[in-house]
Amino acid sequence: MANAFPLYLGIVPEDAKDKVLENLVKDIVIANDNHLTTGVLGTKYMPEALAMFGKTDVAWNIINQKTYPGWNSMMEKYTTVCEFWTLKQSKNHVMMGSIDAWFYKYIAGIQIDETNPAFSTFIIRPNILAGLSKAEGKTETIRGTVSSKWNLESGKFTLEVDVPFNCKAKIFLPGEQSAEITENEIPVRNAQGIEYIGYSDGYHQLELNSGSYKLVATKK
Repeated sequence: MANAFPLYLGIVPEDAKDKVLENLVKDIVIANDNHLTTGVLGTKYMPEALAMFGKTDVAWNIINQKTYPGWNSMMEKYTTVCEFWTLKQSKNHVMMGSIDAWFYKYIAGIQIDETNPAFSTFIIRPNILAGLSKAEGKTETIRGTVSSKWNLESGKFTLEVDVPFNCKAKIFLPGEQSAEITENEIPVRNAQGIEYIGYSDGYHQLELNSGSYKLVATKK
């Protein structure tokens, strides 16, 4: 928690970020064998901070942890979320339930754009995680339904997105730089309503106008 919260808040000095992140990951992976040791606030912000700094795989290992303590322990014993990792006190408590927001933000990839409020512009940035070949999610906004659905099969990543009327979406499509990018089988640079921005850090970046899209990144 002492490392995760400052990272999440953006108050770690620039020259110390790498070291703080390294210490955080080492504590989780080595000292605690991919388990959380956090309370209410840390349980929310630990996975968030890890994802924000490119460690979604570490957060995913925590989420999928089969041994105590973890969400799986709660599900196996009570089928509900408990108030404490000890599985005592309330057996149906929202306290550790914040992880559902992580699924929307970092698996389906639906994220707000803080420079454009109320989903006038939003971000879709899915993550490919170990053992996961498909995911989907949607959220109702003041402007309409925002949805993201992706599938990974045989070197082809497919992303279906719904962008409400009078909105824009910033898309981060995972794939190799040399991948062929299409929208409904049309090369993305020729497709209507799409602007190709460029490639960076393992993602093809695009901007979509309102509409429904089916984007495909095919490995060459």
